[in-house]
Amino acid sequence: YWGEGHPLYAAPTVATGLTPSIIPNFDASATLRVSPDPQLASNSTATSLGAIGIAVSGAAIFNDSEGNGPLSGAIGSLDYAGGHIGPSEYHYHLEPIPFSDDDANLVGIMADGFFIYGRKCNSVGTYPDDLDASGGHISTTQHTTDPEYHYHIINEFYIGSSILLFGGDYQGTPRSIN
Repeated sequence: YWGEGHPLYAAPTVATGLTPSIIPNFDASATLRVSPDPQLASNSTATSLGAIGIAVSGAAIFNDSEGNGPLSGAIGSLDYAGGHIGPSEYHYHLEPIPFSDDDANLVGIMADGFFIYGRKCNSVGTYPDDLDASGGHISTTQHTTDPEYHYHIINEFYIGSSILLFGGDYQGTPRSIN
């Protein structure tokens, strides 16, 4: 979140509390090296704390935990975009509605190399009904003509009208995000 006076500042559009912390003059980068042809693993891998993917905005994607507890304990600190600051970077936990709001938009790439899209599937034009426990399936996307495995934000409410961004396990082999 960028504070008032910063060129990237965006005023909130809803009447919710804002995360009270700002990272002044924050300048960081993240690197994720993935295979151009990620493969499904024989066993799924649980996500860990910290970055599990990178959103198209450049911010990190985190799982459904906050520290060592459930995300529900920190839900009040999340902003309109489903993210907040802490411990050292801005990151998303919920559907990032400024760039994916109940649609089929590309949201980001997960550490196992598979893309994650919004709640709807471009190949069927509505919510996919064949998702695995991690929200993934094999179909074409707006970026491919051949079917491939990819994730979707699962169309289930978490708390109130909030939708988790990613609450499952990796279905491929995750790489580190540095």
